[in-house]
Amino acid sequence: MGLFNALAEWREASREKKIVRNRERGTCPACTGQGYYPLAVNEYMAFESADAYTCQQCSGSGLYADWERYQNQL
Repeated sequence: MGLFNALAEWREASREKKIVRNRERGTCPACTGQGYYPLAVNEYMAFESADAYTCQQCSGSGLYADWERYQNQL
């Protein structure tokens, strides 16, 4: 179980570093400030609605403040 705990702690530390880095930049940690998920944009989803592309955690703005507001609502 020590290995699993070490991996969980490493993952949490990595997540915290990502949040701090994005806070400094003022960008959403989920979409890195782009406002959409880059992996969701492909030819197979061309007929989906635009809501499928936008980042739900920052409402497509790409701003850290909007992401933080979303996190506080949870």
